[in-house]
Amino acid sequence: LGGLASAYRYLHDYETALTLNQRYLKNSRQIQDREAEGIVLGNLGNVYTKLGEYAQAAEYHRQHLDIARELHNQWEEGNALTNLGIDDYSLGAYEAAIEHFEAALRLAISIGDRKGEANINGNMGLVYGDLGEFDKALAYHQANLSIAEEIGDLQGEASAVGNISNIYFFTDRFQDCIEYAERHLALSKTIGDIRGEGTAYLNLGNAYDDLGQVDRAIEAYKKSLAIARKIGDLEGEGKALCNLGIPVVQRHEYTEAVTYLQ
Repeated sequence: LGGLASAYRYLHDYETALTLNQRYLKNSRQIQDREAEGIVLGNLGNVYTKLGEYAQAAEYHRQHLDIARELHNQWEEGNALTNLGIDDYSLGAYEAAIEHFEAALRLAISIGDRKGEANINGNMGLVYGDLGEFDKALAYHQANLSIAEEIGDLQGEASAVGNISNIYFFTDRFQDCIEYAERHLALSKTIGDIRGEGTAYLNLGNAYDDLGQVDRAIEAYKKSLAIARKIGDLEGEGKALCNLGIPVVQRHEYTEAVTYLQ
């Protein structure tokens, strides 16, 4: 049941994943398997995170954390702390997110979980980026990148360079933003991450637009838009359309701009 539920979660069939995980939870409690109970509670929290129900997700992740600590399972404790940090971050509770991520980071280092360490650094970078503390954000994202390169985690590397590209954009380092966005694009193509490609094109468009390179910005935004529509990414589609309208106005193509912005 656990493996099947995970498969449905990765297929984005969250209702089926919830049903299967609830059955798994009931069975685990009936046979008093605390380890399995903790894992499925974490899985349920992850599904609710995917559904955007972060408060509900946090309730399950707290129960997962309690069981992990009861069983002295540091690996699961680290997972639960990380997930609680993600819930806090999504709810805008940045101080709580930092507290959970710092605790998870200490555990990851102590048990030698390099991939977990890298991911937590990336999450810390996102929090500090939202807080406008860009120097701290950049340091955490660079730490994420360094570990991802060390362990050969291309997915983690792609995520890190994408986040670094964002930081450079927000700090007006547009050439650096372009360099890392192009690296993000290349890595996304290598690992088959179509959504990542769309994000990289969006970042490229943003940088080109701020540099006054209108034609290149429009080209990048249109590629981002095409990818978002192909994979049904409504958020990505909205961002691409909004951003695309701005440089089109600069070319005095007002009818086309209105179409995009509407």
